[in-house]
Amino acid sequence: MLGLGQPSLWFLLLFTAIPIIIHLIQRYRLKKQAYSSLFFLTESKRETFSWFKLKEILLLVLRTFFIFFLLLSLLKPYIRSRTQSGPTWATRIIILDDSYSMGYGTTFLKAKQSARSLISQLKKNSKSAVITSSGKVKTELTNNLTGLMKLIDTIAISYSHATLQSAFENAVNIANNEPAEIYIITDLQARALAPIIRYIKDMPQQMPITIIDCGNATTLENVGIVDLTLSPSLITADISSKPKLSLKNYSFKNQKRKVALTVSGKAETDGNQTIESRQELVVETKPKETKEIIFDYEINKPGQYRLKAEAEADSLRFDDVCYWTITVADKVPLLLLYENENDIYYVERALRQGNFDVTTSPFKTLSKINLKGYKAIGLFSPTNLSYADWQRIRSYLQDGGGLFISFNNEITEKRWPMILGLDLESSFLADGSTQVSATGFWTIGQIDTLSPILEVFSKNDLSSAKFFSYYQPKEQKHDENVLARFSTGSPFLIMPKERCIVALSKFDINTTNFMFKAQFLPLFHRIFSYLTLEKLKPAYFVGDTIRLTDKADFFDQPLKIFLNQKQMLIPDSSGFWSLGNNTLAVNVFPDEGDLSRIDVKLLKDAKVKVINNIEGKITDLSLLSFFFAVLFFLLELVLLVV
Repeated sequence: MLGLGQPSLWFLLLFTAIPIIIHLIQRYRLKKQAYSSLFFLTESKRETFSWFKLKEILLLVLRTFFIFFLLLSLLKPYIRSRTQSGPTWATRIIILDDSYSMGYGTTFLKAKQSARSLISQLKKNSKSAVITSSGKVKTELTNNLTGLMKLIDTIAISYSHATLQSAFENAVNIANNEPAEIYIITDLQARALAPIIRYIKDMPQQMPITIIDCGNATTLENVGIVDLTLSPSLITADISSKPKLSLKNYSFKNQKRKVALTVSGKAETDGNQTIESRQELVVETKPKETKEIIFDYEINKPGQYRLKAEAEADSLRFDDVCYWTITVADKVPLLLLYENENDIYYVERALRQGNFDVTTSPFKTLSKINLKGYKAIGLFSPTNLSYADWQRIRSYLQDGGGLFISFNNEITEKRWPMILGLDLESSFLADGSTQVSATGFWTIGQIDTLSPILEVFSKNDLSSAKFFSYYQPKEQKHDENVLARFSTGSPFLIMPKERCIVALSKFDINTTNFMFKAQFLPLFHRIFSYLTLEKLKPAYFVGDTIRLTDKADFFDQPLKIFLNQKQMLIPDSSGFWSLGNNTLAVNVFPDEGDLSRIDVKLLKDAKVKVINNIEGKITDLSLLSFFFAVLFFLLELVLLVV
């Protein structure tokens, strides 16, 4: 079948008639002239007139063909060999991958054209259905083929990172055990197709499955932003944080990109001063390399910050931008409860030098305090708290508060880990646990520098502090909860729950000299900064369910971030979104930017047919048309010389 790559330029072929029109005009302008004597014609041969007339016609034909083939080459003609001999009665279910990886180059345009062709090949009254991977389009089987064609024209590329598994399961359900063909139109991205291979193999009834590859197997080049965060990740008054950008080169050759960071918002100090800053850098990455870039902008003052990172645009624009938000509170309310006032003396003074509003009170007043007014609570030597006191603290934790516990004495209420719902053995910090003392001292020998609390410290930063006694548990099976250990290997800091940190030591002059070391103040600033982190995440992904609520338990659900039960948001594109008085940052899922293609052999092993074009092989005739144009031009020159 003959077609045109640029059908909108068909009107250019009308200019082919120009030589014919000129020839007719010249014939019309010729006039007969009578001569008084025909003497000079008597020796002319009749053949000469016949040659001139033939030559004139040949020149007209050559000029006409020259212009025709020259203009035809601009229209990019092609011949398509059809794979179908004619319209078919088959029932077809079409899965159109509209995830943002399909936005690479002209991939999605090819995909939509393939979808239209699949429907156009069906005979009248045949049935078809269209499903997109994002779930935005899902039709039932219908014989309104014209309506489906119009629907396909309206489908736009989405910001979705959904794989094809859900769409494929929907297609099988739509077929409902009836004979049907399933066509998957995609770019052959590995992360999109891998989940459905096992599903296909386990299908009890084999259905004809064909994948139409609209991607590009040879020239895939993409550099995307993987993450935008802070370094260090916790903002404290004594250690400034700076924006950190992670840029990944997904291609197989070096790439150079210009990246820019824009910081905006309002600082609560200096009269709510407006924040405006922009920096640009040029970054070169090696194949498959992820490079981290730290921008020279300090974030430590109270205020609301909005960060937008942009990479120089390439063939896949969706992952070239990333958003992030953070609110730094002016004064965070803390409550420190104690048995002996000496237990909090140094900790209180350290925290008052940060962005904290510190309140202190003895344990005997706990029942009279409204705990909800504080972002975090510190319990120092809570040896004699009652069951009811621990129950109140448990409710506080469940409502999203932060908890710090410091002690090296036995707790009377043996069930306190169970009451708080902490991930600890029942015997841990209960029967059998002992207070260890010595004539010498111990140091902090091991810390988890991957923890956001300890990431700013090196392994030796805390080793200068001396401890003369500590609390040694009988048993500790959850090593992943330990943030730091003493030189004996016994735990020093434990995080048995996300917003709960336990220190197995007191912080007074009889126990340690840590309070007189430079690391004491930043450590406690970071501990309580972590415990008082806002529940709002700095950034979400497109498609996340976001609600504003006070129930902390909801935050444990993957991809379901619940923030007010009455307000809900499901963002469908990236950028800054507003929900109530909150500004949320929403980004595309970075892994979707990896355009790595699946091994076709895996698909064939699952008896899936893979083709490049539903309408058959395309042969481009542009060069051939241009060759004929040049040929006819040269023949015209030769004829003029003869």
